[in-house]
Amino acid sequence: MEPLHLQLVCAALWEAARWSDGPISADDLPDADDILAGHCRRVLREVAHEHLDDDVEHLLTLVRPLAEAEGADREEPPQRIAAALAARRLLRFGDKGRYEMSTRLAGPFQRAASVPPSTWPEKEAQDGGDRLAAAEAALHPGWFDVVERLVREETRDPSAPRSRAQAESLLGDVAYVNGDLDTALTHYREAYRLFDVLRGTDQIVATLLTAVGRILMDQNAYRAAVTELRSALRRCPEPVIQTELAWALWYLGQESGAVDMLNGALRTGGDDTPEALRARGEILSDLSDPRALDDLKRVPRELASTQAAYALALAREGDLREAVEALPPLGVDSDPTTLLRAARVMAAAGRHAEAARLAQAARAGCGRRPLPAQLMAEADRLIAL
Repeated sequence: MEPLHLQLVCAALWEAARWSDGPISADDLPDADDILAGHCRRVLREVAHEHLDDDVEHLLTLVRPLAEAEGADREEPPQRIAAALAARRLLRFGDKGRYEMSTRLAGPFQRAASVPPSTWPEKEAQDGGDRLAAAEAALHPGWFDVVERLVREETRDPSAPRSRAQAESLLGDVAYVNGDLDTALTHYREAYRLFDVLRGTDQIVATLLTAVGRILMDQNAYRAAVTELRSALRRCPEPVIQTELAWALWYLGQESGAVDMLNGALRTGGDDTPEALRARGEILSDLSDPRALDDLKRVPRELASTQAAYALALAREGDLREAVEALPPLGVDSDPTTLLRAARVMAAAGRHAEAARLAQAARAGCGRRPLPAQLMAEADRLIAL
């Protein structure tokens, strides 16, 4: 089974079950073949619109042989159409160098093709959950135009506030991935407004508020981020939200508040909160706290920021050679805090010219977030060496 088709089915099953307050039976769940048939209808309509002036009937005539017969003598659709169908995972390019339809999809395709295409829009309108599941699945491979078209159809129905809220959230995801932070904020806040009046949505609202908080931090609006993240924490006191709030407090200059928040996250989540442990280790390293090394030894050091924090903690312990070797590769796009940690390691190793250069780069702040205000004085000290 194609991974995308599995995603579609799982997402639709989840959407059907996630709001249930009681036991879930098979009668509560959509049929997998119906879900995949809906996918076939959407793909066929899109490809017919792009290549055949919306002539779905003609497209069905071209594709049916691949669902009905085996063997090398069956006729394939024209290359441009077959490629478009393969890009949307209706067809695949097989081992024999020909386009084919998977056995698992043939039945759902036949189900979709068994009713007149003129009735498909009405059918899709009844399958709002399937449409949103398809949009969510299309988000991961980056088919943003498909996501936007599907969810905008959903937002036109004023009688389905939950679906409209989900659609707004997905539009926020698309904008965020494309780097349009202001548009992402608009959609996330509208999704929050719609979810907020529904029952049993505290966790979803908290997730949306956390997303808003992250964007505000990316825009260096730390005080506003703290406000949104505290609201999220009141809805759902999860360690991941506590960790995000700790970072916002740290960038706002509230060091003790940030560490206290992370201590709380670790008490709540224990060993299941490596992000909180990593964040505490990095912040304690910047504060020259000897406890930093213990935290950083217990987490994966894949991020450059974590590697630099670990190197700084080693330097504080006097392991200068190991500290210099532990530094990550650095470039013009490196995070300012990472650059300052590297500068402090170089200064401890006696390489003052290199330390001053790195501190100057940290001060210039070319990364996503500028150097926190409480570290500016340290950067200035290193620049003056």
